[in-house]
Amino acid sequence: MTYFYIKSIMGLAILLFSIGIILGNIAFLSIAFVHIIFLAIAFMITQPQEISFERRKNQTRVFVGQIIERNALISVKKGIGLVIIYDSIPKEFRMIEGSNYVLLWKGLRPLNFEIKYKITCDKRGEYHLLSPLYESRHPLNVREVFRDGGHVEGVLTVMPKLLNVRRIRNQRTLSKIPMPPMSAAKTGLPTTDFQELREYSYGDPYTSINWKATARFNSRGAKLPYVNVFEKEGKKVVWLLLDVSVSMAVGTSVRNALDCAADAANALSRFYLERGCSVGLYICTKDGVVKPPDTGKRQYQSILKELIKAKVDPASQPLTVAVEHCGKYFMGVKPLFIIITRLTRESAPYVLRAVKEARKYTRPTKGKHSIIVIDVDPHGLVSREPVEDLASQVLQIFTKPEALAIRRLGGLYVRWKTTELDFSELMLRGMRAW
Repeated sequence: MTYFYIKSIMGLAILLFSIGIILGNIAFLSIAFVHIIFLAIAFMITQPQEISFERRKNQTRVFVGQIIERNALISVKKGIGLVIIYDSIPKEFRMIEGSNYVLLWKGLRPLNFEIKYKITCDKRGEYHLLSPLYESRHPLNVREVFRDGGHVEGVLTVMPKLLNVRRIRNQRTLSKIPMPPMSAAKTGLPTTDFQELREYSYGDPYTSINWKATARFNSRGAKLPYVNVFEKEGKKVVWLLLDVSVSMAVGTSVRNALDCAADAANALSRFYLERGCSVGLYICTKDGVVKPPDTGKRQYQSILKELIKAKVDPASQPLTVAVEHCGKYFMGVKPLFIIITRLTRESAPYVLRAVKEARKYTRPTKGKHSIIVIDVDPHGLVSREPVEDLASQVLQIFTKPEALAIRRLGGLYVRWKTTELDFSELMLRGMRAW
């Protein structure tokens, strides 16, 4: 009932009372008194007041796809009437169980009620958590509706999916996944990577003497034995280059190619960090986001924080510029480059140039790859009919020459169909998906 309507009733009651007095008609006076008494009683009743909420537990960090349990204890102490409560959730979340909307009737006694529901989120990011919104309505609807709530309670961080590393601990499987070569080091423990043969020097262990090579060189007049020299143990560096151009926006409002790429970067960073590698991250935004190579859990948390905030940038840098900007970190280092992008006819020239630029900082080794290009294929996220699937396959045929060119340059090309294969399964296969 609006204020204008209440004013009309009051005006009607006064008019009927005046007519009743003038004409001396008891019927008009009775009707007028009924309206006045009704409004007097209605205004004496207060609508629900002193509404409070309490959370039993409030999660602040979850993973993509993880089920989140939400609850709110509702307490209404005073008043009589209808209470409408809506516990708002971000649009990226979807309901799994229960409801976040409830209508309650507050009687003479205090009201206590608990809302319970379960939600999940398929998109990484940081989301504001709000207190429940509520409306308090008068039972006779003679007062204005009171609305409140919706205040920020905190921030919920949705992190990319966590790779199940325990499934990738078998040594035979590890040997299939490319590992970065050792960086140059003058001191350190020797590895099994052969470097050169040289003449024996005072202090060299006898076990390092290569007797076959010594016999061969002695036949040519050499006087000293020859020893094997192996590479010294140094740092193993991995660089993750994440493309955030417009081509990475293909997908749905909930999950797109960039979300899948962030999952892959998260899995790879954790995989290599747990194996003692120094991992760096470069996100190709307009100004470039750089996380220099480092080790340990702190580096993983730092990389994860940037991956959560990563968004599609229409003014993003080409991958070639990213490799050039990271050049100052490559002195004395032979890193493993992992370029995570979406290969299209428009982006293919930039990817090929980035691979060529990365070759300047690596040393090709037979049977080993120092450059990996992960092509994120998100068409399964939007394909609904066989015709759409066929169209995505045709697009892959158009980029096949570029994929072959990457292989000819010594890079490992990996096409990841995001809806058909989980990234952990892709790593279990040894990063050999075409």
